[in-house]
Amino acid sequence: MDIRHLRYFTAVAEELHFTRAAEKLGIRQPPLSQQIQQLEREIGSPLFHRLSRGVELTAVGAAFLQDAKAILAQIDRALASAREVARGEKGRLRLGISMSVTAHPWVARLIRDYRAQHPGVQVALQLNDFGQLTDAVRDGALDVALVRGRTAEIPGLTPYTVVEEKLMAALPAGHPLADRDAIDLAELADEDFLLISRSAGPNVYDIIIAACRTAGFSPRIVQEVPAFPPLLNLVGAGLGVALVPDSLRTMGLESARLLSLKGGYDSAPIMLVYRTNEGAAAVRNLVAQARRAAARPLPAKP
Repeated sequence: MDIRHLRYFTAVAEELHFTRAAEKLGIRQPPLSQQIQQLEREIGSPLFHRLSRGVELTAVGAAFLQDAKAILAQIDRALASAREVARGEKGRLRLGISMSVTAHPWVARLIRDYRAQHPGVQVALQLNDFGQLTDAVRDGALDVALVRGRTAEIPGLTPYTVVEEKLMAALPAGHPLADRDAIDLAELADEDFLLISRSAGPNVYDIIIAACRTAGFSPRIVQEVPAFPPLLNLVGAGLGVALVPDSLRTMGLESARLLSLKGGYDSAPIMLVYRTNEGAAAVRNLVAQARRAAARPLPAKP
């Protein structure tokens, strides 16, 4: 017995006529009759009383019809569910987010828009450091990750820049230089520095160190912090100065000021990292949406 037998039997049971059932199924009547006879032999009992102008269900046929319909309905639901997963309309997406990108409004917009367009996909978020996230994507524990800084080439992974973001100098609001619009980085050479921890963002950590050295000094690091929002709060508390991404303006922190840096320094981009040969439609849909969103203007800064 196979699914075809169940569909043929159900069609005859609904039409109570072999010829009409054959037309409904798009087959000839003799093969349909043969399939029903095979099914009856397998069950060991007639399913229909053959009449001069059609058929009627036997007691066995009536009982079998209920189960056959339930089985076919379950098969149809399973097929529909599988097709939804294949199209990326249903399933689960495991998204890793680096602690160093959580404050950027682009990240929240991407997640919000993806969930709105794919409500059947459960988005499972994981916050972690740069290295743990890229390793998890490579090993299959995560589907995609958003990290800060340009990634070195990792076999099997594709990095894509979704946001280019310049670094800003963050100073306590009461700092003598805080009323400036822009500052030479060298003017901070004697300050205590707060840095994003290297484990949280090794590339952006290195970018900040390189920027300071380009300005002619090595920063005096007094504290490393795993994410930029708490780092900016510590700046506001007067523990030191820092270099932070421009998006931290959106925090609107009155106790800290963000100043542009004079001169050219490397940016601290946000990268989308995913497996190069990724086949899951839910992941491909997120990647495509992130690439489209990367071209859209960011929300205006206050």
